Amino acid sequence: MVPLSPSDKDLIETIRKRLSLTSDAKFIPNAIIDDRYPKHVDLIITDEERRYIFQFSRTITRNTIASLNLERTLMLLRHIDTAGFLFGIVGRKATREAKELGKILDISVITVPFDIPLNLPPDEETRAVKLTSPKSWKIIAELIKRRESSIRQLALNTGVSYGWAHATVKSLASKGIVNDTGGYVSITDTEKLLNGIAWERPFERLFMGSFFIKGGSSFEIAREIFRSSSTNGIKMAFTSFTAGSLYTNYSVRHDAVYLYLQREDAGKFTDNVATNERSGVIIHMYRPDRNIWNDTRMMQGISVVSPAQTLLDLAGLGYSGRDLTLKMVENFAAL
Repeated sequence: MVPLSPSDKDLIETIRKRLSLTSDAKFIPNAIIDDRYPKHVDLIITDEERRYIFQFSRTITRNTIASLNLERTLMLLRHIDTAGFLFGIVGRKATREAKELGKILDISVITVPFDIPLNLPPDEETRAVKLTSPKSWKIIAELIKRRESSIRQLALNTGVSYGWAHATVKSLASKGIVNDTGGYVSITDTEKLLNGIAWERPFERLFMGSFFIKGGSSFEIAREIFRSSSTNGIKMAFTSFTAGSLYTNYSVRHDAVYLYLQREDAGKFTDNVATNERSGVIIHMYRPDRNIWNDTRMMQGISVVSPAQTLLDLAGLGYSGRDLTLKMVENFAAL
């Protein structure tokens, strides 16, 4: 279990009220039950003469109850008097069968609402969290923008559920990317975050093809193909170096244009504008793996993806896009 911190005061208070604990009760996370039975449990609570053994689980089921009851049986086999212990499980939700079985076996079943952080073991809390998924990336982009924030505020500002925001932050913390002590979160290792994004979502994985166009600068050609595509009903948004240069005024890659197209529009687009040239400005086409269209912006006569999407795509280029990516991070709060 992740150590309890000041940010866990709501969780502690929920358990305290449910068990009618005194104000002197001590909460000891990741503790050993007994020297004769050196098994770690998620939480031990001591309060006067009472001692509670708690496990944490996202969903409390019959199997969860059975597992904790097995620990009690094994303690008895080690000649440990379990009469001095009370057992319980904390989770997000509990099945009806689990609640009934808990009453029969005298195991407390405590459920906590999703807006209260629940310190699940890292392998359970973070295993399903993909940092570059649309919802997780909203949380991360908002944190980059704000520099420091509470998990609750991150959830409110992005419209992502508190549970998902909490799981994203815990995943980042388990990787040493953020510091989440004292109830506030801040990024402590930007380099590790960018490396993780490049590994998890390589931008080139979305590549559909490229061709050359001779003419003016990359931005002049971008404006021309955008006008032509709009006339022909082709949805398009520019990204990567093209969008990043506009957002940061940092000049890079004048010889290339990077754009998103729906896969079904790629053939129509190339039929309209592709050439057989072997030099000039190269047009790189990518397919979106999420909804990028709702937050596009018009800049210098072309449609570009949002700052958050641009940053995600640049980070996905790895070291080849690192200078511009860092510029985006530096200026992100103002974009």
